[in-house]
Amino acid sequence: MLLLQSWVGMNDDRHDGAGNMAGRLNGASSLIRAEHEKALYVYCMNHRMNLCVANTCGIPLVRNMMDVVKKISDCFNNSPQQYLISKIEAMMPNTNHTVLIDVCRTRWIERIDGFDRIVELLFPVKATFEEISSNQDALNDGTWNPSSRNDAQAMISAITSFSFIVALVVVKCILGLTRPPTVKLQKAIDLLKAKNELALLIKY
Repeated sequence: MLLLQSWVGMNDDRHDGAGNMAGRLNGASSLIRAEHEKALYVYCMNHRMNLCVANTCGIPLVRNMMDVVKKISDCFNNSPQQYLISKIEAMMPNTNHTVLIDVCRTRWIERIDGFDRIVELLFPVKATFEEISSNQDALNDGTWNPSSRNDAQAMISAITSFSFIVALVVVKCILGLTRPPTVKLQKAIDLLKAKNELALLIKY
């Protein structure tokens, strides 16, 4: 019997997978069933677990922290990235990491790594925002535009708040606990072993 797993994407508010996999007309599962009528569509258990984790992130404190982290990664995907790299190299010469990782909703391994990275590099991130807000630009001998300076000042206020730091550290630790089963559920795993992994996660 053919088992088809939905490894790609998901709709934010439905649990039946992305249209390109689960669509009744042109989805991959429908096309396969047209050729093999006994084929079953099985939703990826890793994505199911990630949806459960995502649903628990509706707490305002956690949601606001995640929004700030996303804004940080979006910001440094643009022009200040090289400036942040130079700040990291100056402040943390022994680190192996000089860039942030984007925190995507559905790519949970990357999200877990992204939270680890932002905690590690929070001081250089803050220092970079401080220099932008005070209109310093050591790399280009120029000036930051008013919009960038205002955004940087807003980010300083956000990332230095007690609620942000507590939520960031707690969520980082909790997501770290989900990493082993997340990795294992991405691969072929015995059902009993998967159940035991998740039971252990729930216990923690």
